[in-house]
Amino acid sequence: MLDVVWKAIVMILVGNVLLRIAGPKSIGQLTVQQTVIMISIGSIIIQPFIEHSLLETICAASIFIVALVIMEKLSIQFDFFEKIFSGKSVVILQDGEILDHKLKKTRLTRDQFMMRLKQQGISDINSLEKATLETNGQIGYELKPEEKPVTIKQMTELFEQLKEELHMTKKDGS
Repeated sequence: MLDVVWKAIVMILVGNVLLRIAGPKSIGQLTVQQTVIMISIGSIIIQPFIEHSLLETICAASIFIVALVIMEKLSIQFDFFEKIFSGKSVVILQDGEILDHKLKKTRLTRDQFMMRLKQQGISDINSLEKATLETNGQIGYELKPEEKPVTIKQMTELFEQLKEELHMTKKDGS
């Protein structure tokens, strides 16, 4: 039984390292090659448990789940563990300029980056203050202030200001 626990812990660590090396992309963003590799890694990781009994396999699966919960809790409580287990978001565009060295680091091409921005309705990178590759593989972005949509609160304030100015103009003109 200790052999199963030991193998499970080693496979969790190895699997975590391999997936971190693979990069921050969600399942929907993996290429066919990456998907095949990920499935293969999953098969390889579970291989040591196939030859054991059902009880040992259940024990190993339970260890995987407990390890996942522990890693998530550690990530929430400590930045150090968050960086190790999940990584940090990477700024890949600043003030409308693509940072090529950051794209290389994240293994994204310019075309892939632009495609992902277009999928989010962004066609002009000059309208962006910043864009990041988030740890879940999604692209996050912040529009420049002049490109942000007007909120209802801002519209209400503007109408109130206009009403006051019109009221003052009527008073002065009467």
